[in-house]
Amino acid sequence: MQPPRALLLFAIILVALAGGLASLEYGRLTRGFYSQVVSSEGRGVRERLNIQLSPPLAAQNLTGKLLAQASQTLAPNDAKTLILSVLADEQSLSAVTLSDAQGISAMAIRLQDGFLLFLGSGADGSEGKWQRLDSGMRPQGSADIPTISLDAFSSLITRLVKGHLGAWPIWTDTHPLPGRSAASISSIATAGPAGDVYRTLTISFGLDTIWKVLAADQPRSARILLFSQEGFIVGPGASEENEVYSGSKDPLFIPWEKATDPVRTQAMNAWREKGRPLAETFSFTAAGKTWWASLQPLAEEGGKTYVGLALSQEELLGLLLEGRKAPVLIGSGLIVALLLLVVLVVQSRRKSRSLAASFFETEQEIRQLLDKGEGEKLEFKSTLRFNLAAGKPGKEIELAVLKTLTAFMNTDGGVLAVGVDDQGRAMGLDADGFENDDHALRHFSSLFAQHIGVEFLSFATFAIRPIEGCKILLVECRKSKEPVILKSGKDEEFYVRAGPSSRKLNLSEFMRRVTRKDAGE
Repeated sequence: MQPPRALLLFAIILVALAGGLASLEYGRLTRGFYSQVVSSEGRGVRERLNIQLSPPLAAQNLTGKLLAQASQTLAPNDAKTLILSVLADEQSLSAVTLSDAQGISAMAIRLQDGFLLFLGSGADGSEGKWQRLDSGMRPQGSADIPTISLDAFSSLITRLVKGHLGAWPIWTDTHPLPGRSAASISSIATAGPAGDVYRTLTISFGLDTIWKVLAADQPRSARILLFSQEGFIVGPGASEENEVYSGSKDPLFIPWEKATDPVRTQAMNAWREKGRPLAETFSFTAAGKTWWASLQPLAEEGGKTYVGLALSQEELLGLLLEGRKAPVLIGSGLIVALLLLVVLVVQSRRKSRSLAASFFETEQEIRQLLDKGEGEKLEFKSTLRFNLAAGKPGKEIELAVLKTLTAFMNTDGGVLAVGVDDQGRAMGLDADGFENDDHALRHFSSLFAQHIGVEFLSFATFAIRPIEGCKILLVECRKSKEPVILKSGKDEEFYVRAGPSSRKLNLSEFMRRVTRKDAGE
């Protein structure tokens, strides 16, 4: 039986409408997909860099504070043991250096086939000397290293430390290391008692190593972006990407106008022209192709270094169509469904990675939590920043909140409820005067990153939840394997939970606790 002519005409009209809709929607849908992929991959680059830098920086901070407790400079054998142990524990480091007012007293440098060790002149008047060590740190004889290379690095440290009044650590520009051809960047931290800033502990990162970590598992056409607000690019010194990956050319800090890679140059140009957007994707043209890029602050808000990546539109289209063998028929209704499905799947996967796991979704669950009362794993705070007794905002209120969170993470985890009085009654966050929920969450995130560290945000799940006509902030913390330090100005404190309260440990208690943890007790 032949279908009526009107039905055939209606079907043709539907197909034509579907094709037209697909043509109109194709650009918008693919742009959404490109944006999602570039943003997600850019966050991945930033996370890999933070993972690479955070553990050595934490070890530097802790070691520097322990050295500051000693009234005298370490003896040569003690200095040797210290710097070699730090270098052995932190595989991402290329060098560890101890310095004082007389210059470098000890230095250990990682090589491809072993290590270099320098120990300065001793109390017996012996001259400083270089020694070569094998991969197991066993002596292999003396090493002939030009004196000028050590003097240059010592002068760099002294110049930066002299007159420095700001926060520690101090970061250097790129520089060479004795016995190494690859460029490095160093972090200098004070390691002397109060007033003695010339006693320092310096850790150095090889930029070639950092670059390989960032570029791992990226498409060959991808460009890792490390930018500064002032317009400097950390990038390869040549335009050939394979030279970077093979290590035949060192990465360098260079002004963006002088970069030899046109993609990074145009990415910086486009980023600056668009007002340096953060976490927003933007497109630009370079090397005859369209590129999509995204940049985010490396550290907390207010940092000066931005990290991300750029992907060519060809590469992104390949990812979109990866594994499909049928030709793309933009004019058919099927392509609309496929594109919508891909976009929804990608959005769902990206959100599942970035959003915290759901918790305390109903008022009943929250009320059951509050009815338990304060204990080792639950604490109440009336406000996030407002001092009810003084009648004005107070930094001490914010630090009290953060103290509880560090204690939870250093013990067995727990939940903090803000906007709840000591009896478990919901008071809300009105006293804190936030404009809206987003403002309150941004303020909390900023406090956490500033005083605890962005690297520990993954151990906290937080959200604002309604209960009994008001809103409270719930923060659930998980136990951290690494010590979590509360930073306030120049002070750093370590807390653990002791029953329903948080207890501050002194240095000896902290060391005993860390030693027991390292021993597996």
